[in-house]
Amino acid sequence: MSDRQRRGWRIQAAVLLPVLLLSCTSSLRYDQLSLREQVSLQIGSEVFTLDVAATQSSRTAGLSHRDSLGPDEGMLFIFEGTQEVRFWMKGTSIPLEILWLDRSGRVIGYDTMIPYSLEPVASPNAVRAAIELSQGAMARAGAGPGTRIKLICDP
Repeated sequence: MSDRQRRGWRIQAAVLLPVLLLSCTSSLRYDQLSLREQVSLQIGSEVFTLDVAATQSSRTAGLSHRDSLGPDEGMLFIFEGTQEVRFWMKGTSIPLEILWLDRSGRVIGYDTMIPYSLEPVASPNAVRAAIELSQGAMARAGAGPGTRIKLICDP
């Protein structure tokens, strides 16, 4: 390996290492989670692997047109800032529940969502993020309003 290649690797490591270390924390940092495709979060007593939807197009698509969702799978929707949002189930065949999260990663409310429904489900207040899970996941995890969501760091 040439000196130039080694320098290139050192620069890449110097740039990437702080990002990786900062993204491995017990608290939710939405700005860093939005850079990932998937994340593992602890909700109550359960750990869920969630696809991350941090762009307008990925949030719009959501879980629509998926045929199934595992009991420990779901989607984390991250918004540009704290805002009131609405979801619907057009094109979604899976019964879901949606958790509304504040800036600190605390559940401030949740709703159940009916497959294929065009009825909008609105956040109870301005939220920073939302999580869609299979119906029944909240009860199984023993979670509800006030539950703090925790990031599970990659090994």
